[in-house]
Amino acid sequence: MTNEHIQKCFPAYIPEEEIRKAGAKENEYNVYRICKWGELNQHAFISTYEEVLERDGNVNDLDLNDISSFSTSCFEKEKDAKRMMKFFTKKNPQAILAYGNIKKETGLSQKTSERKPKQKSHVDWWIYKDSIIYSDFKKVTLERSEENGE
Repeated sequence: MTNEHIQKCFPAYIPEEEIRKAGAKENEYNVYRICKWGELNQHAFISTYEEVLERDGNVNDLDLNDISSFSTSCFEKEKDAKRMMKFFTKKNPQAILAYGNIKKETGLSQKTSERKPKQKSHVDWWIYKDSIIYSDFKKVTLERSEENGE
């Protein structure tokens, strides 16, 4: 895939050159994704940047020098995803957990620990503009206590 093709594939706001310099590649990972709005659909995979734009349009609270701000967050380890679910269900009680695959052809991805060693199982995923990815994921059934954030 050429750089020209990649630029056409990414949404305009993604700093593709910076992401590549940081070491992101077309990787494949099995990951968990928290779907904050309770549905497993394309919208459940928007980036942090897009989410903030939708919520209030104020990206001033984001660190725009941190390439993670432009990614979709995932986790390799179920326990880490469940821990974050507890945090998200306080504001989004309808949130669900999904498990699936990041495929090479869907975008660039990187284990965040390559840049931030304390982020052990977090994965940043910069999804190509027209990639349909939700069909590569399935809802994870949580026990009742986990659904309630206990």
